[in-house]
Amino acid sequence: MPVNLFHRVRPALPVDVARNRIWVRLVFVVISYGTSIFPLAAAEPSVQLKPAVDLYGDPLPEGAVARFGSVRFRHGDKIQAVAYSPDGKTIASGGRDRVILWEAATGKALASMVWETLISSSTRAGSKRQVEVGSTRGLAFTADGQRLIAIVSRPISQSSLPRLASQSSLTYAVLWDLKGRTPPSYHEMFQGISSKGWLSLAFSPDGNRLAVGTSTGDSQVLDLEESQVVTTVGAMGVLGLLFSPDGKLLTAVTPKSIDDADLTTGRKMQRLTIDRAERAVFGRTGESVWVGRVSEELWNGQVLSGDLKRWDLRTGSVVQTIKTVPDRLLSLAVSPDEQTLAICTPTNGLIFYDTATGRAGDAISSGSKVRSGVNGLAFAPDGKSLATAGGNRVRTFDVPTRRERHQLEEHVEAVCTLALAKDGKHVATAGRDGMIRTWDVSTGRALKFWATDPTTCVDALAYTPDGRHVVASEPGLVRMWDASTGNEVRRFEKKSRRTVEYINTLSPDGTLFAACWEGKNSISLYDVATGRLLREFSSRATPISQMTFAPDGRWLFSVAEKRPAGYRMPALNEVQVWDTAFGGQFCTFDIEKSFHRNAMSPDGKLLISVAEADGDEPACMKFRSTQTGTEFRERRIPKATIATFSPNGHYVAIGVENKIRLIELVTGQLVQELAGGVGSVTDLVYTPGGRRLLSAHRDGTTLVWDLSLLAESIGDRNTLWDGLASKDAAVAYRTAGMMVANPSVALAALGEKLRPAPKARTTAELVAALDDPAFTTRDVASRELRRRVEIAPEELKAALGLATSAEVRLRLNEILNAAPSPWPKLTDEELRQVRAVGVLEMISTPDARRQLKALAGGDLYALLTREARAALRRLGE
Repeated sequence: MPVNLFHRVRPALPVDVARNRIWVRLVFVVISYGTSIFPLAAAEPSVQLKPAVDLYGDPLPEGAVARFGSVRFRHGDKIQAVAYSPDGKTIASGGRDRVILWEAATGKALASMVWETLISSSTRAGSKRQVEVGSTRGLAFTADGQRLIAIVSRPISQSSLPRLASQSSLTYAVLWDLKGRTPPSYHEMFQGISSKGWLSLAFSPDGNRLAVGTSTGDSQVLDLEESQVVTTVGAMGVLGLLFSPDGKLLTAVTPKSIDDADLTTGRKMQRLTIDRAERAVFGRTGESVWVGRVSEELWNGQVLSGDLKRWDLRTGSVVQTIKTVPDRLLSLAVSPDEQTLAICTPTNGLIFYDTATGRAGDAISSGSKVRSGVNGLAFAPDGKSLATAGGNRVRTFDVPTRRERHQLEEHVEAVCTLALAKDGKHVATAGRDGMIRTWDVSTGRALKFWATDPTTCVDALAYTPDGRHVVASEPGLVRMWDASTGNEVRRFEKKSRRTVEYINTLSPDGTLFAACWEGKNSISLYDVATGRLLREFSSRATPISQMTFAPDGRWLFSVAEKRPAGYRMPALNEVQVWDTAFGGQFCTFDIEKSFHRNAMSPDGKLLISVAEADGDEPACMKFRSTQTGTEFRERRIPKATIATFSPNGHYVAIGVENKIRLIELVTGQLVQELAGGVGSVTDLVYTPGGRRLLSAHRDGTTLVWDLSLLAESIGDRNTLWDGLASKDAAVAYRTAGMMVANPSVALAALGEKLRPAPKARTTAELVAALDDPAFTTRDVASRELRRRVEIAPEELKAALGLATSAEVRLRLNEILNAAPSPWPKLTDEELRQVRAVGVLEMISTPDARRQLKALAGGDLYALLTREARAALRRLGE
């Protein structure tokens, strides 16, 4: 059955809540070590493709032929926790939706556990609970390395908990059995841990109990064998936890004190008083604890630097103090021999300290600096390596030299955008690490790289038409580099005395750039090659927030806030369409909700906008007419974040998390799904012929997908001809793929079956048929005339002025006043013709072009003729 992805976006289902109280749930999960690394598999293709690997020997997703960069230590999204196994051979990293185990020496992924799969399996039968993706709050291995514990927090939407506090969540304790013998089992409890704030974990000496502390709420001791909470300790704001050697006492470090709790009686005793503590970590022997204190600004402007104090728990005294930078502490770790401390701060990144001398040293990396966002640090058991959890990957450092290991030719952070050269042989990528890199599309090898501003992200990227230069648009700045050397050759920057936010963008072919300078209420259009100002567009008084070029650069779209949001009144935004060739405003329309990503169809009729999430309504993709601004609500696609049209405009590729869906526009049906990318999709670009698709990902990699489907048996000509007319768009798409992969058979079949459109009736004859007594005759004539509105509107207007029949005047008025639909209703035969022209365009051999030229010579008003002529224009004929 055909799959239609266009449907209305519905709000999240309500969550069951017992007794109008916010309960936090703990689910203990035991799972074997042999779990698949990437459980979200691609839709099963009709043809088995040959397995492929990237330059580093790692497998490519099914359908991909190349990867720029590496998936080694790539988690795919933001990492919040990291831990070494006791033998130092494995690193565990936890993110918003999964935990991954890595081979420490190589960075290869060993196994993965996805929360969505496990937690949905643990809910009660018939439950309609729907939760959002959350985060991994803590990770720890047991002393024998046989089990891994993860604390997972998942928020619930506010509307799902009526009359309750807005910040509510479910927290799960997930126990992962690494021995590979225990089958998965799930146990649910109704007491749990507050997920707010930073979590600290500690195993008991026998490994059977786990202490969990939070920055808000009580600390709890969990019995891992019985899957239940055995003790609750009233200690709030816990920064670190430690069991006594006999397991009877629990020591907790809070921002103001170090306390002991008797787990037998529950009695709590204050051991030491401290001040301004922000992070704490115990030494391996348990005899001392390092406490990191936050810097503080006094009323007179004086800033007290932070420090690291080592407390001797046997004597209760401070035995060492190391001054740190005046900044917050995001994370703190101490090596097993306590000779090295590692901290990470928002401003200064990762810093190592020699505990013997107190001397500090920055981490050394050829890639981006380890900056803010590092949520976890873990030393290897031998103290020679340090792993960091930050951004979308695990980074490891050699402790004696402070140098980063596993440095490859790749982006170390997410890829923001990408651009393809006109010949389709080279691609440029811009990452959040402040680097632009160029790649060979056929081999996946890196060619050149150079740095941009590391504090900003490139908004738009393009090759010049000759392929010799790469142009990048950054906030308030447009720069051009020589693609072969990486040397900057030109920049465009407008200095201002006032601090304003500049907005600028590039045309897809790299020949034009548009900029909003001071005030953001006018648009300046420049020639990239010369920097010459071509024209200016005067917008409304409201500031412009977004700009986008059409694929051919002819039209420029801008978005401005017309009315801010008010009480019970949504914000109103105005979309303005500008003519870049002749100047002036082409049209304008209003939209209520703002959008942050958009794309335009090659014919300029459709605008895709990604609407931002609003309350319970998730982000979704919307289709609009560029002439009227009317939204086609029945074609909304939820959770989509990025889209691009195929070169012929027949298909749209849509990114939904880490999957790519190809949809036939005229039917709205899914024809192919590509999955297996590690990180969510950030950008999509088709190659000029449309046979390949490039996808940029949040994990810093880019994949090249081959969209042609090879088949062992292509079938006879009649089978192919019938397949092109299938009501199931996926069947028609596979048929077209078989024909493109076998051009000689395809050309013979289409040459036999497809003929130029015969000469149709004149406009005068069709107008006369509008007054025919037979309804069918009148209806067929109306449908034919609707298709001529764009080609010969003046001819129809003249016919309206001469018409005397009321029926004719009524129908002509309806035809002229109705905006052309981007999705006209096509018959099966017309669908086959459109798909057949697409096959000829993708084959694009001399024989295929000759067939297109023959079809283009048919009746001027026929759909087949217009499609063939459009294909020839795209092929440069």
